[in-house]
Amino acid sequence: MDKLGAMRAFVKVAETGSFSAAASLLGRSKAVISKQLAMLEAALGVQLLVRTTRRVRLSDAGRAYLERCAPLLADLEDLESSVQQSQSSPRGLLRVAGPQTFSELHLATPLRAFLTRYPELEVELVLTDRLVDLVEQGFDVALRIGELEDSRLLARRLADSSIVICAAPAYLARRGVPRTPEALAEHDLVLDSNLRQPQTWRFQRGSRTVGVRVAGRLQVNSAVMVRHFLLEGAGIGLCPGFVVEDDIAAGRLVPVLEKFAGYRLGIYALYPHTRHVPRRVRVFVDFLADYFAARGRGADSALRLEHDDRDLA
Repeated sequence: MDKLGAMRAFVKVAETGSFSAAASLLGRSKAVISKQLAMLEAALGVQLLVRTTRRVRLSDAGRAYLERCAPLLADLEDLESSVQQSQSSPRGLLRVAGPQTFSELHLATPLRAFLTRYPELEVELVLTDRLVDLVEQGFDVALRIGELEDSRLLARRLADSSIVICAAPAYLARRGVPRTPEALAEHDLVLDSNLRQPQTWRFQRGSRTVGVRVAGRLQVNSAVMVRHFLLEGAGIGLCPGFVVEDDIAAGRLVPVLEKFAGYRLGIYALYPHTRHVPRRVRVFVDFLADYFAARGRGADSALRLEHDDRDLA
C-alpha cells in the first residue's frame, strides 16, 4: 500500500467532505480514492470515515488521526517545496482563475512574456467572473477586482483601475452634460449588473464617499457590452478605466462628473496561505506586479486576510 498516497487521500476527503472532490483535486478516480481509504482503514484497524448516501464525516478515530496526519503531510510538503524552490528555474503547472473582461483585455501580453521567461512552466488560465474556491477547485492563484472582504488567503494588490462615468459625445450633445450626480436621474443610463451594487454609483463629496441610487432601462452583465452601448450613444455608463481608456484617449467617449470621482478598483492576486508559497506562484505574482508597475498601474501591497471571501465585484 502507498501509505503516503492514502494519507493524502484521507486528508483531502476530510477537508472537502467528498470522495469526488478529493479525487478531482488529486487527479485520481473516485474508485482509487475509495480503495486507498479502505486499505488505510484496514491497516490501522479503525474506521476513519463514516459514509452515508449524502455525506462523509469523520469518526472519532478519524478526527484524532487527522490532527496528527495533516501536520505530518504539511511538513513533508514544506520539505519538498523547499527543495524544489532551490532549483534555478520553477517548473510545473500553474492554474490561474481570472476575471473575464480584464483577462481578455490585459493578460495576453504579460502571460506570453511570463512563459518566455520561465520555459519550464505551464499555465492554465480559466476565465470566470464567479468567485472560485482556490483550494477546493485546485487553483494556485485567482485574480480578482474590487473590494476584498476577509479571506483565508494571501492577497497582493497588483494594480489599480479608476472607475469612469462616461458617454459618447453625440449623446451628450443631444441630452446635455450632467453637472451633479443627482442630474443622472434625467438621463438614460446603462448599468453593469456584474458590479456588487449596480444601482448604486459612488461619488466623492468633500472627504466623504456617498452612494447615489440610479436606474436605467438597459442593464447587462458585461463591462465590454456597457462600453459598446455607450459608443452607440445609448446613454451614460459606469465602466472600469481599463475597459474605456483607449476610447477616452481617442475622444470616442467623454468622462462626466469627474470632480465627483469617488473610488478606484484594486486588482489583486489571491493565493492560499502556506508556510512555503510554491515558487511558481511567487514568480508569477511578482512578474504581474512588476509588469503593471512598469506601465504606471502598479499598487504593490500585500495583505493577509483571515476569513472567507465571498463578495467581490
